[in-house]
Amino acid sequence: IEPLITIVPGIDHKAWVARQNSDNPEDGLTPDQSASIVLYSMEGKSRGTNVYFVLNSILRSNKPDRTDKLKPWFLYLKLFITELTRLPSRERTVYRGVKMDLSARFTEGKTFVWWGFSSCTTSMKTLKSEDFLGQKGTRTLFTIECFSGKDIRNHSHYPTEEEILLIAGRQFEVIACLPQPPDLHIIQVQEVEPTFPHLKLESNTISISALTLNPTETPSSRCKVKPYASLFLCKAYEDLRLSQNWHKNRKELEIVVEAAIHGIKKEGLELDKQAEGEELAEKLFEKRSGTVEEIWNCCAYLYTIECFLY
Repeated sequence: IEPLITIVPGIDHKAWVARQNSDNPEDGLTPDQSASIVLYSMEGKSRGTNVYFVLNSILRSNKPDRTDKLKPWFLYLKLFITELTRLPSRERTVYRGVKMDLSARFTEGKTFVWWGFSSCTTSMKTLKSEDFLGQKGTRTLFTIECFSGKDIRNHSHYPTEEEILLIAGRQFEVIACLPQPPDLHIIQVQEVEPTFPHLKLESNTISISALTLNPTETPSSRCKVKPYASLFLCKAYEDLRLSQNWHKNRKELEIVVEAAIHGIKKEGLELDKQAEGEELAEKLFEKRSGTVEEIWNCCAYLYTIECFLY
């Protein structure tokens, strides 16, 4: 928690309270693991004092400094994610309410990623609360068919909310949209498995698609790439064996570059950032005939600018 004291006001006191309330946790968790979720769910006097708000604001950001801002969170995230992975997952339908009209951003057939940890509920009664969906004003209700949701009610600071937490980086597809006049929009989404995982927890690294948190700043000995490289590039690097046989794999490299260019354009379009996507794709296109190292450096550079997903 120490690295976060200057980032989340009062987190040291909240952590103490969370730990005091986690002496005999359920689900086979340790007290510290249970306390990490209690801490996540606790409310403060303002949003800036809430762990869930500050953390998710960073995770959902597409600014170049996202990697740096996440580094102080490494120890907490490692404990938090480890705790969540030990909770059972099962197929279920959950609900998430947002007090704004998001229908234009979530159109039928669209595939998207929720980069933050997303709090959902199985209780319609909870949804009626003004702290969630409420019963008036412009609102969007997500009905989510998921298979990875974690039931955290045994560890939440508010167990009666019947909270199901979706881990950061899960991918979904919009199945249907149904406007309910005058001001409610219902969006049905279904969780899907991504081609490559968007979040990965290792012994000393947490990888979240286009970024990697590594407190030692030392590239993995298994995959000698930049610490902030995406999982896609990491896999491509290994597949092409760039460190040894790059001159023998020119054809494969061109295929990877073409796929990357197409992927950047597609993701830019899906994220309503078509202009940015076209610009980044053009930068990579200009390097397509360069050396492997030039292409690699360009890819790494692009991933420090924008968090696009192949």
